Amino acid sequence: MTKGLGIAALALVLMAGGAAARTAEPDGARVEASADGATLYFAGEIDLAGYNAFHALATARRGAKRLVISSPGGEVMAARLMASIVNRQHLAVHVEHLCASACTIVLMAGADRSMGPAARIGFHQSYVAALPPPPAVKESADSKISGNPRPAQPDAGAPGLFGDAMMRRIMADAGVDTDFIGHALATPPDDMWYPAADELLAAKAITRREAAGLVAGPSWAIGRAEATAALTGPLWDALRHHRPQQWGEATDDMWRQRNSGRTTGDALAIVRDTWVNRLMHEAARAPDPLVARLLDVEARRSRQARANGYRTCTANYAPSPGEAAADAAVNASEDAVLADLLALTRWKKPMSEDKAADLIATHLFDYGTGGQSPFARSTEERDCREGTRILERIAAQPEKQRLRLFRALLTFY
Repeated sequence: MTKGLGIAALALVLMAGGAAARTAEPDGARVEASADGATLYFAGEIDLAGYNAFHALATARRGAKRLVISSPGGEVMAARLMASIVNRQHLAVHVEHLCASACTIVLMAGADRSMGPAARIGFHQSYVAALPPPPAVKESADSKISGNPRPAQPDAGAPGLFGDAMMRRIMADAGVDTDFIGHALATPPDDMWYPAADELLAAKAITRREAAGLVAGPSWAIGRAEATAALTGPLWDALRHHRPQQWGEATDDMWRQRNSGRTTGDALAIVRDTWVNRLMHEAARAPDPLVARLLDVEARRSRQARANGYRTCTANYAPSPGEAAADAAVNASEDAVLADLLALTRWKKPMSEDKAADLIATHLFDYGTGGQSPFARSTEERDCREGTRILERIAAQPEKQRLRLFRALLTFY
């Protein structure tokens, strides 16, 4: 069998099955005009309702000169409709916090495209439900942009195959560098590429960088201190104490999410997911007792998923009060383990990828429903179900074997 990328994909599937399901969707979009009517503000998900609200505001404020947008994305068609307004009314577009996924369609409609000093702009392939998922794309060895890997160029036929011809044309019409477009559209739809600001500017994805943040903003704007107040508990205390730089990144993430239309609870769930994922890979080098504790937590989450009929694996999962309490208890246990991981001063020698691949191939490759290998691509719901089952299977092994298998998965996480 081929080692490396396929194994890494499997590890992600398995751990996704063990992670807490969340329904952190943004509230309805917020729109507002500045007091002088020169600036329009939009924050939240880009959908039909958001477009309608923006359309009404832009129609009432035809003298506006700029749109300040903050959005994690949304629906492509709604974004194209918003972009048509930006184009017709010759609005400059500014990103102060976050503009990702479909939001970049709106951004590209502005002839003048600027970003604030702490803004993040994210790109990936389009979601096309009628087509199979794109093949995994190997990461370029020479490109680690702000901690985000730049994927390699896709095959020549990929853009049309995966529904990205439209986005390629939009970016090309905006004058964006061809190589940059290729890298942006090589990022799988369930991932996000956040290029560094210098690279965005060099590729003409933005035309200007602002040296200072906006002095004024919409009525719903959240300051860093207010956003950071929600980051409490053992995990965040440990991150702040042991890794101040990463703590700063976490607070910035929370600030961006809160200013992009997210509620405090939803923003916290998203930021927590990000940092749990980042720390899971480090756990591959943790001492055996900590790895055992972490596996116990993930196996417990998997048992709970099975007990509720794998409802946690379905879209728009809405937990009952009892399920919510159980999820919160598992999260608290996971946070306690990861807080201890952050305090570690001694680490084990990492397991080689070849060894990890052999362990997974030998003990897990033939596990699946109906003889289906877990390496096969499938729906997110099935991936989640299989992930929970495999984690339970690992947890049932003798202690030495279960730790080796779990550490192998963490190696590729």
